[in-house]
Amino acid sequence: MGSEILAAVVLLACVAALVRMALGEHRRQRLDATLQHHGRRLSQRARSLWRQRRLSGQARREADELIRRARRPGAGTAREGNVLRPQAFGNRRRDRDAVGDEDSGGPGRDDAGRPGDGPPRAPGGEPPDGRSRRDH
Repeated sequence: MGSEILAAVVLLACVAALVRMALGEHRRQRLDATLQHHGRRLSQRARSLWRQRRLSGQARREADELIRRARRPGAGTAREGNVLRPQAFGNRRRDRDAVGDEDSGGPGRDDAGRPGDGPPRAPGGEPPDGRSRRDH
């Protein structure tokens, strides 16, 4: 059985080579380009399927690990229904407590202390000294 399949594959390859030799130069180039194109597409598809299977297995293993770690009772973690609350979060200062009352502004900064587009301007868009933009 195996030798018959091998013989059929060899016979098919020989017939394909004979047909290719019988073609003219232009048609042979077109056939070669078409076969190369389809060969590349088949190869890319096989690699894509292989990569997808490998990555989905890796993602499944990582998800299982995360679920296992979440189910394990941890030291310093309180469980409230579906919510895990690490006790270490209770000791941290809030961001609003860290912000002071000092003025973070200055030349070229807006009210939030972010860099602005230069010195403050009057409501009409002119600098406060009265000069126009063309005079600078």
